[in-house]
Amino acid sequence: MRSVLVSIVEYLLGFFALAAFAAYAYANGAPTDERFVDAFKLAACLAAVELFLLSRRAAPTNRLIVGANVWLLVGGHRGVCPAMVAASRLSADG
Repeated sequence: MRSVLVSIVEYLLGFFALAAFAAYAYANGAPTDERFVDAFKLAACLAAVELFLLSRRAAPTNRLIVGANVWLLVGGHRGVCPAMVAASRLSADG
């Protein structure tokens, strides 16, 4: 019984970054562009931690959770990783 409860909690925690994104973006009604960007930045950090923790588990990782976390990382990468910001500026400059 205990292993079933642990599995359920692990599964739900896998969606923590996505839930934090939605809560932050939609907390005060209709989201603005600035709140979406901030929500992606926050959720990208949480998604990176979640992906790291999920990769350390012996059990197979749920592809839905991995996909949601990758989506958040891609959406929030510009504000989170300074190297990505520099690379995107260089490519935009020509």
